[in-house]
Amino acid sequence: MSKITKSLIHTFTGRYAFVIINLISMMTYARMLTPEEIGVHVIAIAASSIIIELRLIGTGSYLIKLKEVKKEDTENVLFVTLCISLFLGFILLSVSDWLSDFYSTPGMSAVIEILFATFLLSPFTAVSQSFFARTFNFKTLASINVLSALFSFITTVFLIQIGLSYLSLAIGVLASHTFQFFAHFFLKSEMVSWVPKPGNFKSILSFGGILTIITFINKGLESIPELVLGKSLGTDASALFSRGLGAVKFSNETVLGFVSPIITPYFSEAKRNGEYATQAFEKASSHVTVLIIPILLSLAVVPDLTISLLFGEQWLEASELMSIICAAFAVKAPTQFLKNLLIVEGKELYILFVKLFSFVIFIILALTLGVESLVKMAFSFAFAQIVEMIAFYFAVARCIKFNFKDHFTKQLKSFYIALICMLVALGLSLVSESLQFSLIVEAFMLSIVLSVTWLALVKVLKHEIADTIYQIIRSVPLLKSLKLERFFLN
Repeated sequence: MSKITKSLIHTFTGRYAFVIINLISMMTYARMLTPEEIGVHVIAIAASSIIIELRLIGTGSYLIKLKEVKKEDTENVLFVTLCISLFLGFILLSVSDWLSDFYSTPGMSAVIEILFATFLLSPFTAVSQSFFARTFNFKTLASINVLSALFSFITTVFLIQIGLSYLSLAIGVLASHTFQFFAHFFLKSEMVSWVPKPGNFKSILSFGGILTIITFINKGLESIPELVLGKSLGTDASALFSRGLGAVKFSNETVLGFVSPIITPYFSEAKRNGEYATQAFEKASSHVTVLIIPILLSLAVVPDLTISLLFGEQWLEASELMSIICAAFAVKAPTQFLKNLLIVEGKELYILFVKLFSFVIFIILALTLGVESLVKMAFSFAFAQIVEMIAFYFAVARCIKFNFKDHFTKQLKSFYIALICMLVALGLSLVSESLQFSLIVEAFMLSIVLSVTWLALVKVLKHEIADTIYQIIRSVPLLKSLKLERFFLN
């Protein structure tokens, strides 16, 4: 079994354990806390998330991209990251009271003060995580992530039970970071030094600077709706948008979460071995879109079911905006890994141009149209996603030799499968409504029927993921013993 396949299996197993824990967490918190309580945490996270993400300045991709990593490289990266992280942390801490007054939310400053501790811990774990990813040691990474999520969940629920309300969520985030810090301390490679030493500033900052601005824009796209709605419509509106977007991102990350950590190392290794990174991109992209697009378009027609199961019926106002964002994410899915391709090809600046262009358009729409309602904010967000997709294709056409005909031909199969799955989901939803099935029964029926439909379509349309599924089944003893691979034989 190749190390890529092993990495996929490890990240798949770890990611879905992580997804289950996060799913249980979201469902539990949404029922234990009110929209107003969660809204305080959402706005605090939204206000600080841009700075939180800036603190790592693209160090993960920098270490992965290097042809050879020395111990000195990890020390240099740690020094730069730690200095920037603490500097930004103190800035956030200094404006916490102002943010709390601006949103008329006294508890926000306390949430930010708790999150400040993560600025000290994150640089250390980031360096170790990057080296694990570079060496395809995703088994260790998956174990740490799953256990830290479980520890955070247990801590948060306990604190909610004793009456700490929204502060429990912030302390839970800190508990996760603390667990990861100690886990990496004991498990990190000998090549990774946690002794920060100055050096190689120009190389680190020049590479990380572009990715930092890109990260800033990404977080802005997610945080601005919550910040604008929190000011114009109240904390409950921020919480509703956060839950609607969160449901879509949860579905999106269910697939992308176990693949994303491997993509840049996979493209980088292909390029180091003298292969075309674009070929690696096409293979990864076609495998992911055939999974994620059917999920997103199917969820778009049953938003009430998804919201009710995840958060409870008190959050149903988020259903319509969830459908809008699901459709936008589905259309944008084929460009998901183009930024990784551009990084590997040394064209990071083009990612920045694309992000800036879509960001400016979104800011204009959010501050004019989006302030009026949740749905209009959702349309503004969705439109910006489509603009970003188009801009990415223009950027790739300009700087990389890219076979667009082959790309779109492969993606058409994913959309054919997705459209049929969407129609099946809509039909089953109407049947369930007429027969008055419970939410659990409807969800179970949808998952079974859609899974069988998807597998049959993959087989009939001869999508290339069928061969990958066949290889995975043959490599897992339990699945092989069930002789499931016969379905994928010609």
